[in-house]
Amino acid sequence: MKIANFFLWAMTLIGLVISIIGAIGLVDLALKTWIFTKADDNCYYYDAVRMPEEKTGNVISEVDYQKQCLENQTARRQSKAATSIAQIIIGVPVFLFFFKTAKSHKA
Repeated sequence: MKIANFFLWAMTLIGLVISIIGAIGLVDLALKTWIFTKADDNCYYYDAVRMPEEKTGNVISEVDYQKQCLENQTARRQSKAATSIAQIIIGVPVFLFFFKTAKSHKA
């Protein structure tokens, strides 16, 4: 009987922690997107060392690099949003189910 209670409350805690981590991720993303807009602006263009024309190969221009960097930043933000939302979608039902079960199991 005690092991069952421990399991139910442990799963409740796990669901709660997953939900909190997802919420923290969304708050972090929102803060970096709208308030601290320079927080994840880590795109720096370093001009390539000038080499003879036949050895340079594919040298990307600064404008193209900035576009690519912005696309990568958008992709990272979308990935973080998807992960955080998934954590909330999974964590909340797990928390609610095991919390209700643990409360009714106690009575």
